[in-house]
Amino acid sequence: MALLSQLGPRVESRHEHRGRRALLLVALLGPIANLFAGEPSFSRVTAQLVTSDGRFPLSLEVARTDEERAYGLMHRRELATDSGMLFDFGGTQRVAMWMKDTLLSLDMVFFDAELRVVWIHEGAKPLSLEIIAPPMPVAYVLELPAGSVKRFGISAGSRLELASR
Repeated sequence: MALLSQLGPRVESRHEHRGRRALLLVALLGPIANLFAGEPSFSRVTAQLVTSDGRFPLSLEVARTDEERAYGLMHRRELATDSGMLFDFGGTQRVAMWMKDTLLSLDMVFFDAELRVVWIHEGAKPLSLEIIAPPMPVAYVLELPAGSVKRFGISAGSRLELASR
């Protein structure tokens, strides 16, 4: 009886080779396909935006997972004036945003861990690949329809109060 090492290299049949290639293809393309599987199911939260101009109720979708944050508001054709998306990063960190596949112009409001505004970017251009990054770490980013910063009087120090997380 010969040892396997004495028989020389193992030769795969065509069927085995195709099976291995198919498995490798699924392993590589599976995560990419998830991005195209459709919009994630975002949780919702009601909030109050507190500025020097008053208190403004908002209905927000919340992006908590990497998949949700990557998808964001992509492919949306409309966004009500009292709604937006809150990106929750689960702690303070450096973040960078962009508008890839986002059809709407947006205002981006960056918050610290206490939900106080620390930086603002108004009028992000639809479909732009420009990187939008605050100069400091943040914990949350709120995307609102363009013009919301002026409409609500949002400035550094304004607050966001969440009714429930």
